[in-house]
Amino acid sequence: MRRRDFIMLLGGAAAWPLSARAQQAGLTKRVGILMPLTADDPYEQARLAAFLQGLQEAGWSVGRNLRIDTRWGGGIEGIRRSAVELMTPIGDQHADEIERTITTFARSSNGGLIVVPNATTIVNRKLIISLAAKLHLPAIYGYRLFVTNGGLICYGPDIVDQCRRAAGYADRILRGEQPGNLPVQEPTKFELVVNVKTATALGLDVPPTVLARADEVIE
Repeated sequence: MRRRDFIMLLGGAAAWPLSARAQQAGLTKRVGILMPLTADDPYEQARLAAFLQGLQEAGWSVGRNLRIDTRWGGGIEGIRRSAVELMTPIGDQHADEIERTITTFARSSNGGLIVVPNATTIVNRKLIISLAAKLHLPAIYGYRLFVTNGGLICYGPDIVDQCRRAAGYADRILRGEQPGNLPVQEPTKFELVVNVKTATALGLDVPPTVLARADEVIE
């Protein structure tokens, strides 16, 4: 890919959010439900039934366009165990879909990926990064951790800074303020990180102007 093509990628001219293909293809969606009590608790059964009824009224049908994975807690340890199991329905469910999507997209010429940051892409980041390298696809990510794991480039909010600012919310709540009265704040600090080693492996010549503007360059 020539330098001009790479600059076009940064401008968003060649983009493919992983979530878009799933929506267009009309694939079955998956919902994980973690209930704190046991499966035989009548209160929990009533709450679950109400939730499922609401989904059905909204046009979702189990077995047609929706899959439900329910886990029951029955105590702190049970909740922890069930939460881990659900986070692991994320990795197994989407890995094959991600691989098919990226492999299919790679058949087109002069394309690149914009990987939307969410739970699915974060859990499967090593798979996405390895596929991008294998298929020689330039990709831009939303979080720094993708680039430190071998991704090409990221531009997005500084997560550490957001956590630091979140402490201010916690402080105000601990001092008696109502959470509903706190203002919603957007990120104010963003970071651009470039992995030059990955760029070289992809045969990309990263423009010096991009490197000069980067907050961090990984050699």
